[in-house]
Amino acid sequence: MLGTVSRAEFLLPNLGSLIMGLAWGVMPPIRVDDLVVLIVLFFAIINLSSAIGAQANTLFDRELDSKDDRKKQLVEAMASFGANRLKELLTIEFALTLILVFLFMLIQQKPILLLMWIVGISLGYFYSAPPFRIKSRSWLAPVTLILVLAIFPVLFAYYTFTSEMNPFFLPSFPHRARLNSVWCNYTD
Repeated sequence: MLGTVSRAEFLLPNLGSLIMGLAWGVMPPIRVDDLVVLIVLFFAIINLSSAIGAQANTLFDRELDSKDDRKKQLVEAMASFGANRLKELLTIEFALTLILVFLFMLIQQKPILLLMWIVGISLGYFYSAPPFRIKSRSWLAPVTLILVLAIFPVLFAYYTFTSEMNPFFLPSFPHRARLNSVWCNYTD
């Protein structure tokens, strides 16, 4: 039930963000144990953040989703789990993720990680949540999805492992955005 409400099918694309960030950002020498810690923290942060965005979407779109036969299982899981329980869970997950990101920022000594997370989580939450409900604002909806699902996770992973911008890294973003678009259309 929680897996359905949290849209667990979106967790797999997060692995792509990690792999791209690792591939472009890891610079030797790095100790294997340090690398493992960074990978585990990154993956925990990105998956918790993804769950927060998906749960907010499920919470605020439940009326709209109830009219879509493809989302019947999502609506049933939401009704079974309960809106108040989901709000409590969102609060706990947000606090836990904020603590993890803050600790991660301190470990890495990179305030940009906290800033990227704040912008990304805010866009993800307000994509469906009132009063902004970005998804109903024409061109802002796809731009927000590209930022939240493709750009910010990869940048976050990249800056986890490096402090410099590699100019060859930027051309990989259109490809990542296309992959996420295909995945989201497949799973939505």
